[in-house]
Amino acid sequence: MIQSCADALEPKGTLSGLSPVCDHSEPMAGDRSTQSGVNAIGFFRAEFGHGEAARRILTGIDRAGIPHATITVKTPHHREKHPFTARGDRPTYPTNVVCLNPEHMLEFAHLGGAELFLDRYTIGVWCWEASRFPDAFRPAFDLVDEIWVASDYVAEIIAEATDKPVQVFPMPVEVKPAPALGRSDVGLPGDRFVFLFAFDFFSTVERKNPYGLIDAFARAFAPGEGPLLVIKTINGQRQAGELKRLVQAASVHPDIRVVDEYVSGEQMRGLVANCDSFVSLHRSEGFGFSMAEAMVYEKPVIATGYSGNLTFMNDENSYLVGFGLTPVPPGSANYPAGALWADPDLDDAAAAMRRVVENPDDVRERGRRGHETIARQHTLQRTSEFIATRLAEIERLPRKERREEAALDRAARFLSAGPSLSWTAPSGRFGAIGVLARRTLVRLLRPYLVRQREWESLIVEQLRENQRLLREQAERISQLEAELRDDDLQPLHTREIDRPLS
Repeated sequence: MIQSCADALEPKGTLSGLSPVCDHSEPMAGDRSTQSGVNAIGFFRAEFGHGEAARRILTGIDRAGIPHATITVKTPHHREKHPFTARGDRPTYPTNVVCLNPEHMLEFAHLGGAELFLDRYTIGVWCWEASRFPDAFRPAFDLVDEIWVASDYVAEIIAEATDKPVQVFPMPVEVKPAPALGRSDVGLPGDRFVFLFAFDFFSTVERKNPYGLIDAFARAFAPGEGPLLVIKTINGQRQAGELKRLVQAASVHPDIRVVDEYVSGEQMRGLVANCDSFVSLHRSEGFGFSMAEAMVYEKPVIATGYSGNLTFMNDENSYLVGFGLTPVPPGSANYPAGALWADPDLDDAAAAMRRVVENPDDVRERGRRGHETIARQHTLQRTSEFIATRLAEIERLPRKERREEAALDRAARFLSAGPSLSWTAPSGRFGAIGVLARRTLVRLLRPYLVRQREWESLIVEQLRENQRLLREQAERISQLEAELRDDDLQPLHTREIDRPLS
């Protein structure tokens, strides 16, 4: 079920080894308070797209004046130096807003966070970028009561996989003045037209498609013709093979530069503010923060006309590139082979690049319209209004219904999160030998564990079906009672009275 409000969100990477870290003394404990408020969970210190989305949603919660506590989840794959101050004293509010994608949510539960989901109304803030939701992620639906997404594109994909409510919320895009940084301050030449693209290697190279961009730029401009393409990346050092391949691909054209490094938020905004055009020939985006932020600075944005970026991009305020659909190739990180995403038309992209260079008047007008779109539709005020309205609706849900669901939710979440005791609990006692022994035991028991899990799943599903039938029966009984009451109130001469035939 899709309940729209409009906008979208940026993705994730291949993250493993997540660990829940609360900035307070007893992160997962505490009584289930009935007072209004939310427990917000996310990558609040991590410097990547989903961390930024979590911080912006938290800002919307704060702006709406909703009491909240925070639980910061750590990731081993991204730098965690974003300034963040924890809020609240412990997660005791009755509602969770969990800014973790389904795979991260499942891992968070396995690593000690499962208790947080019990007897609370849980909202998952999710993003997905391929046409099919993976079967491996479906157990995460048992951890949530509803899902928030930032674009209609993502909503349609997730809604096909679940009957849980899917809400489309307005993702805020900050409209800040450009930093007082010149081109020389951010490493750009002062006398050339600069195209910019930025991405995170952990956001899947195949999806971000820098190789298509390199090809399109080479079709558009001969070496030395004037324009420069800068591909700004992070986490290339963590994927050295992919970085080397990208640098080699870029080396075929002398006017393409690859820069892999973390920079401050101000430096990154300065880079965007000083480029002449931002280009993204992505195969799919959940939202596309980088494109939206370029539009804030009135930059002409060239992008694939597909997926979440259409939340804020159109032919009037940007340059949309034509595309076909192509299957996700086997071996693509994060995404199931055979699902579909875009294959941008590189000749169309090359023509758009030349048009941007050669038509400054058109560029200025589209840049102005793009800025107006972001400033009007993607404000923090809209986000806070959505959050306040939806949380108030959740609080008005009958508590009786929640109590009836509690036992089934507990069972279903157990199936997703597993028992509270971890296989790694006694590792300090037996060291590496103990770890090896446990792994061997798990492999031997795997067929039996799988069958046990299937049996438990069937039991939970049958309980859900029984509960549904009981509710339908209760509703029918109520209808019949109402009809009988109405019949009793009718005047005698209007009633149908059975008489013997004569």
